Amino acid sequence: MLIGPQLRDTHTTLETDHTGNTRTHTHELAHTHMHTHPPSPFSLSLYTEAELAVRRGQTPPTGPINLVNDNARLDTSWETATGNGTYPGFALAGLVCYKTVERSVNNSFQYLTDTDTDTATATASKPSYQISSKVITAFVSNPATDHLAQPVILTFKHLKV
Repeated sequence: MLIGPQLRDTHTTLETDHTGNTRTHTHELAHTHMHTHPPSPFSLSLYTEAELAVRRGQTPPTGPINLVNDNARLDTSWETATGNGTYPGFALAGLVCYKTVERSVNNSFQYLTDTDTDTATATASKPSYQISSKVITAFVSNPATDHLAQPVILTFKHLKV
């Protein structure tokens, strides 16, 4: 969570491509500022997209957090992001989408076999698996997320399979 104190705006979108280039879009409540690094001539596609929300202040923030990208949505609260421990003066929530991981993972399922065998033929069956959404990570700055008082809702957009 070391990035939290460094973010100047309340909402930031970070996108990275396979070359490590990063595009940053920062959002204030009423203004939108875009900071774009020049694209690489070798850039094929974006590989990660992160939506980050940060709040600073003397007292812990309250209210809803809604982070959305093209593939998923995170709905939680600032109370969940902050937690009940010592408040360090900021709270952070994030939603990271890995744009191409499902392709790699889908290709790895071919090595799985079902543990149940057909006793008549004594051959293992080949299950069929496919990831039907982008792979995401959601996080909050709260270090104690074992037992949360409020819900964390993740909504995924299904890919066409």
